[in-house]
Amino acid sequence: MALAVNNLRRVQKNSGKWPGAVPFYQTVNALAHLDSAEGDAQLELAFKYLYEKQRRDGTWSTSQPEWHSFLIIHALKNKGVI
Repeated sequence: MALAVNNLRRVQKNSGKWPGAVPFYQTVNALAHLDSAEGDAQLELAFKYLYEKQRRDGTWSTSQPEWHSFLIIHALKNKGVI
């Protein structure tokens, strides 16, 4: 897992997103289930991005907003943010 997390860090953009081939919402959720300082650093960037991109109705994403929002809320809860 450490190798995969390190590879994700190498490609994560300063905005907090990863390249298009990396599914953003699933990656956030997966990282939130790890006990990893490197993963937590990536989540910090991703959570900032999510804070800026949350929709007026409280969801994230225009495609599959319920599913993607669940993944993010689950990640936030898992990391003790909410």
